[in-house]
Amino acid sequence: MSTIASTSAEGKTSSLPEDIHLGLGKCIGPAHPAFFIAEIGQNHQGDFTLACELIKRSKLAGVDCVKFQRGHLEHKFTPEALHRSYDNDRSWATLYGEHKRVLDFTTQEFKRLKDYADSQDILMSSSAMDVDAAKFLLQMQLPFIKIGSGDINNGELLDYIGKQSNVNLILSTGMCNMSDVINVYDRMKSFQRPNFALLHCTSAYPTPIHAINLNVITTYKNRFPDINVGYSGHEQGFVSTLGAIALGAKIIERHVTLDKTMKGADHSCSLNLKDLQDLMSQIRILEASLGSGIKEMPQCELECYHKLGKSVVATTNIPLGCVIEPSQVTVKVATPQGIDGTALDSLIGKLSLVDIEKEDALQSWMVQPI
Repeated sequence: MSTIASTSAEGKTSSLPEDIHLGLGKCIGPAHPAFFIAEIGQNHQGDFTLACELIKRSKLAGVDCVKFQRGHLEHKFTPEALHRSYDNDRSWATLYGEHKRVLDFTTQEFKRLKDYADSQDILMSSSAMDVDAAKFLLQMQLPFIKIGSGDINNGELLDYIGKQSNVNLILSTGMCNMSDVINVYDRMKSFQRPNFALLHCTSAYPTPIHAINLNVITTYKNRFPDINVGYSGHEQGFVSTLGAIALGAKIIERHVTLDKTMKGADHSCSLNLKDLQDLMSQIRILEASLGSGIKEMPQCELECYHKLGKSVVATTNIPLGCVIEPSQVTVKVATPQGIDGTALDSLIGKLSLVDIEKEDALQSWMVQPI
């Protein structure tokens, strides 16, 4: 990893985020396109074949990575939480624990998903929802491990995964305030690890537009200038996701589904595969349009400049040896072009070296200082 330095308007030098290398030629960093994670999550409905289909179609849509979730219910929930009623139109069972078990893959199925993703030449990763899940995912040598918003205050998990310096980390920051985010950042930094990133996130499914608060991305970039910042979106549609890119998000995570009407909590705020293809196309167009930030005249503007660019033009005949006065020059579109219109004032008081006719554009060789 290499550290890039930048100079602020006050002249202070600060570190920019380091590149996070993920495999298959993919990187997260200031000079790279936004890294797109298609969050399959539990939208596979517990069906291995459906999960593989989502991997394949995500690859065809042009995403960089697909992501799942891994956890152990008994480690994440108390018995009472698992036995609470969950009898609704989204549920797969009447008790919450049984509902969640339907959506879990076995260890072997999870490994087979990774093999399938490898065969499709696409990165696969996962959220870790408890320490045992993190241990399993570390053995799989994934490009990164995700810590979801639900575990942003899970000190045990954060400490365990934070000490694993050889793994890249991406952390979502829903369901918390700025002090919590600062604590997580400081916690990761205490392990002297450069390879982590923070995602702005609002954990509502779908997220109301007024609660998306994209300007938090700018807040994060200013407060944490040495790490990469991204956006995990749960809104319907993708205008806000494009806005996150425009604000500098270098990681984008969105849920994907084959059908938004499927049973489950995440489908309604997910992108179907047509949405996903459209979004990926528009992200790359937007990134190309953002440019370098250096204001200069591009080649494509030259035609318009040659047609409409202003020159200094004589308002009357100016004889050889005349000291040019303000009333003798103005600014117009001229053919051929001459001295740029911004130089009008600088020509006052200069000496004409030739006879200049009315309506001629002044050229640099026609005048000289006295």
